[in-house]
This record gives sequence, structure tokens and C-alpha cells, in this order.
Amino acid sequence: MSHKILVFTEQKVGEGHFQAAKSIQLMLNNYQKGQVDVQLVSGMNAVHPFLEWLLITGYFTLIKTVPFLWKWMYLRTTKCSVFHRHFFKFRLKKLLHHEKPDIVLFTHPSCVSAVCEIRKNSKNKFKLGAIFTDYGFHPFFIHTEMDYYFVAHEKIKKRLINNYGIQAECIYDYGIPVHSDFEHTVEEPNVIPFRNPHQFHILILGGATGYGPIQKLVHVLRSQRIPYHITVITGKNQRLYRKLRRKNDESTVVLGYVTNMKYWMERADVIITKPGGLTVSEAIRCGTPIVTINPIPGHEEANERFLHEHRIGVPVKDISLVPYYIRKWLIHPYELQEWRERIKNFQKPNAALRIVQTLLEQTK
Repeated sequence: MSHKILVFTEQKVGEGHFQAAKSIQLMLNNYQKGQVDVQLVSGMNAVHPFLEWLLITGYFTLIKTVPFLWKWMYLRTTKCSVFHRHFFKFRLKKLLHHEKPDIVLFTHPSCVSAVCEIRKNSKNKFKLGAIFTDYGFHPFFIHTEMDYYFVAHEKIKKRLINNYGIQAECIYDYGIPVHSDFEHTVEEPNVIPFRNPHQFHILILGGATGYGPIQKLVHVLRSQRIPYHITVITGKNQRLYRKLRRKNDESTVVLGYVTNMKYWMERADVIITKPGGLTVSEAIRCGTPIVTINPIPGHEEANERFLHEHRIGVPVKDISLVPYYIRKWLIHPYELQEWRERIKNFQKPNAALRIVQTLLEQTK
């Protein structure tokens, strides 16, 4: 039996949402070759390209210039406005009628309310599933029409049950779907040829956009007389890439957008990054300790809290303190090893496969 599946995501507002959607698409295509038609839909673009540009421009302007205002909006806006719901519903109804999906999934909540309302009044009762790509969630994801919630951790499952009255049998604690590369066996640190036991390896990430005080952090680390090697991945931020390359030295490797993130994560002693949900999940899958800096207010702060509460991540508010932690771990390497052991308890392999199996087995 063939299935038509739409995955609503947002490609431009956050790489993690889009990469999670691609992981699900790839798994669906591999799991039942020729039996599944999977289409990724950039939700806001489907509503209207100008609206997508307007909202995304506003979002990046807010988080870069007045992040406290974005945080206030994120926390206070718990329900879609009447305009949002009905305008999105009006624009998406034709798409859904034309595609006639069996399953609609969401890795971003922008279109959840509208699509759920369309399903509610439609003869085509397609299944609906929300895939959380952070260790927290926004209330926009919650709707009485939703059939499945695929979440990152048991703690989120309990919150959905206790705070929103969601039935336990609708919630699946499978973890965040990552690229299939990360599902291969993780190499033990002592057998990785790249790792130099006499040189601490720091991996600095800024997400796909190279967001955050990356240049300042690199300067702080370079100014220290500590035996470490630095790899910086600037993502799609070409301006940052060029700036760092101009000031390159022997202790630092600067890379742009990479497709082999697992390779670099496994070969790091510690990762310093803003706590995007997918990045955090990938680092956990590799068993690599994480230092978090400059979280985007709202969802990334939730990720940072999760790491800190479970002692698998260290939040650093002032990047001038980063060398202090590096020296500490160089003097007491057993702390890093204990950290790695704790991370193992939070690894959730094969999230994408488990999500796909659940969806297809229950829609036969």
C-alpha cells in the first residue's frame, strides 16, 4: 500500500527543523522504496513567499538586535491569532486538497493550527504528527486534532500529559531525528587517529548561519597559552569565514558549511556551540561534551536548561570564562570522561527509523 506524506517544515528560519524533516524523508524513502511519496513543504513559503520573507527578516532582526523582545513575544504568544489561523488555513486548503495526503507531519509549528483546522472540517481524515526538534516546545505545536507527538525526552512527554492533557498513547519518546550518518557505531575516543592525546581539540559551531560571538570566542582562545587545537565551522556565514581565514594560525582550522559533521564532532574533546536542538542531539549521539553559548531566547534556552539540569552541558554566559574550563579539564581529564559516561544515558538511536515505523504500521 502506497502512502502520500507531507512534511511541513521551515527551511530558512532554522536549519535544525529542515534537517530533521530531510532525515524523515530519507528514512521513509529507504524504508519502503517505491511505496511512499514524501514531499517537504516550507510552510510559510506555501502560504505566501512575501510573508515568509517578512516573518523571517523580522525574526532575525529581533534575535540579533533586541533578543529580549523576541523572548517576551515567544513566551507570551501561546495561541495563534484569528488572522494567522484563518489566513494560513485559506492559503493551505488548496494545497492539501490537491495533494490528498495520508499523513501530514510538522517539524516546525508555524502551520500546525491551520492544517489541523483543515483536517477537522475535511472528508480526508489524514493522520497528523508533530516532531519536536528541541528539548522543549512551543504551545503552537499543541492541537486537539494531533494524532502523534514525537518528542526528544521523557520529561517533555510528562509535560504534555500533565499540562496539556495529551493522552500518553499519542506521545512517543524517540528522540530528535538526526542524519543517518550519526546512527553508525560511535568510535571510542582512544582509537580515533585524529585525536592527539597531548593536544586538546575544541570544535566551535555557530549553526548554519554562523550566529553568535564566534569571532570573539576564537580571539579569546587564541590569546591563551594552552596546548589545544581549534576547529571552527562557520556554516553558511561566508563573511565570518573570510574574517577568520584572514587571521588564521597553525592552531586553528576554519571551515565553512560541512556535510560530515559527525567526523568533526567525534574527533573533538569538547564542542562549543549555541544550543540548537539538532546540534545538541548530534553531539549527544557522538558522546561529546557540550559547552553552550549565546542561546536564542526561547527554544534554545530550553535546550540549554535541559543540558545543564542533567549535567551533560555547561552553559557559559561570559565567553572570557571558556579558557578557565578548558584548563580545568586539562588538569582533571577524568571530569570529561565522567561527562561522556553521563551523555551515554541520553543517547536515543534510530529516532527517524522508529518514527517512520510507528507511522507506517499504524496507517496500514
